[in-house]
Amino acid sequence: MNLKERSMSLMFDKVLNVSSGQILPERPPAGLAFLNGVCEHMGIEYSSLDLNLFINQELDEETWVRLEQVTPFYPVTDESVLSIVDDVLDKFCDRVQSFDPDLIMVSVLSYYQNFWAQSFLEKLKSLGLKAKVMIGGTGIGVPLGDETKDTFAKMLLRKELIDYYVLGEGDMILQSFLRDGTISPGINHRNTRALPGTETETWAQQIDELDQCPTPSYKQMDLDSYPNELGVTGSRGCVRRCTFCDVGHYWKKFRFRSGESIAREIEQHYRDTGRTRYVFTDSLINGSLKSFRDMLATMAKVREDNNGMPELQLLGQFIIRPSRFHPEQMFREMRTAGIHELSIGVESGSEKVREHIGKKFSNEDIDWHMEMCSKYGIQNNLLMMVGYPTETEEDFNESMDMLDRYQKYTIDKTVRHVNESYPLVLLKNTPLHHMADDLDISGFNDQEYFNVTWVSGKNPKLTIHERFKRFVRWQRRLIKLGYWRPQTLRVIIRELMRQIENLSERTLSDRVKTDILS
Repeated sequence: MNLKERSMSLMFDKVLNVSSGQILPERPPAGLAFLNGVCEHMGIEYSSLDLNLFINQELDEETWVRLEQVTPFYPVTDESVLSIVDDVLDKFCDRVQSFDPDLIMVSVLSYYQNFWAQSFLEKLKSLGLKAKVMIGGTGIGVPLGDETKDTFAKMLLRKELIDYYVLGEGDMILQSFLRDGTISPGINHRNTRALPGTETETWAQQIDELDQCPTPSYKQMDLDSYPNELGVTGSRGCVRRCTFCDVGHYWKKFRFRSGESIAREIEQHYRDTGRTRYVFTDSLINGSLKSFRDMLATMAKVREDNNGMPELQLLGQFIIRPSRFHPEQMFREMRTAGIHELSIGVESGSEKVREHIGKKFSNEDIDWHMEMCSKYGIQNNLLMMVGYPTETEEDFNESMDMLDRYQKYTIDKTVRHVNESYPLVLLKNTPLHHMADDLDISGFNDQEYFNVTWVSGKNPKLTIHERFKRFVRWQRRLIKLGYWRPQTLRVIIRELMRQIENLSERTLSDRVKTDILS
């Protein structure tokens, strides 16, 4: 059966997949590739439009930056901004109409993109298209924080801007929906009574066998307008439950693909697109050691079997373990397989702080990891923070001492980057949020998704001003030791050094929110 014959037997003839904006176009959106892969697997005619890329191409740099500093703070009321957005969406929707779909599926990566998503959906409604509209992604379940007690998705449904929204993993339920319109748990619409103040909505069951999911497809996407890299997902969830992280709230169980299937997907993407740099979206690429070692072995075989293939670079987040679990042979295999760069959540130089976070590795384990990466030419990004609720001055000084010890690794490029290391932002739906009573944490508004101005009665010296003072000291030490710092961060540090004593807590909070979002 050819594509046309097969599509005639499906619920929808033509599907348009759309990714929302506005974020830096660092790589093609994985959510769009996911939707494309489902459509290809079903044999349905589809097209894909990347709103994020379209925004980037339509706006000059100054206007892009101006909007990017405003649009994450949903809702937006600035009329001049709304006028620019309207002009962009008029042009974008011309492309939507030219395809004439009967289903439009919209992917929203995070709540930072909700303004653009809603603006696009409002524009669609004004055009009176016949197409049904479905929306999904992690951004749609965020509470609006108003009297309706709506989530973003419920509000869109109530305003009749969408017909369906998907909560949870859509790999399987979308196939049934595209085939015959089946409304499985996870696909919500008006008949699920997901109205203001109600809890009547459903979530898709998490998928245990990830190898059976359709392979994402980047074939129809404008890859030449992006850097030379693609996203790959080898697992969902996380084996750790770090206190500051909300991954466990959304992914109740850690699941992983076989190493063979991950490596073969990368090989297929290379054949389809010619891309040579692959970034894992996983919380941890080595969450399952067996799957990770199998992937390394298969990638080595892929390189061996394809003499003309250039070296493929693999990047991802990585958990440190003791040397008995990560022997030198594994680092040798990593280099052979193409592991190029790792992001490691060290968080603090204090073992006491890391123990409270749930990071069960020692400073000796970090030393071993850095030594092996230096030997085998694997670069690292250190993910650090200051101002964890239990952090004392002694703990903070241990982090500063770690920078001194690892200066040699920034010189030999083993440490490529240390993240911005902002004072800890307390997220809702995290173990730390649930520990608020135990740590005597106050100042958290349950209507906010993240909070900067919290205080802990168990550690009263760690005020917001003290956290920012440590942040400044931390950055100054990094600069002094020669660790690379972005120019924008250097400007922020200079401003804080001049003003920190006179800044209110609200001003400091707004500064962090603005910088995190941008």
